[in-house]
Amino acid sequence: MSRRIYINGELVPQEEAKISVFDTDCCTATACSRDCAPTAAKCSGCAEHVVRLYESAKAIWLEIPMSQDAMCDAIDHTVAANGISDGYVRAVVTAA
Repeated sequence: MSRRIYINGELVPQEEAKISVFDTDCCTATACSRDCAPTAAKCSGCAEHVVRLYESAKAIWLEIPMSQDAMCDAIDHTVAANGISDGYVRAVVTAA
């Protein structure tokens, strides 16, 4: 099954999700997605990981062009679009 990946405001098939190998300015956050109904509005624990992601980005002067709430919404939307109830979510923010 091809997962759908959130990139720049769009859900794309995983085969089309690409990050340049030349992009060295990035931050990541990995969170556990547990007990989420496939249509859940919110998954537990997202906010804490997103706060750390934004703090890491700030430390390397990487500006994330969306609010933390919007990032949580994007993560929740992606989890729901993939029908994930238990799993891992990795958010990657790059300068590219």
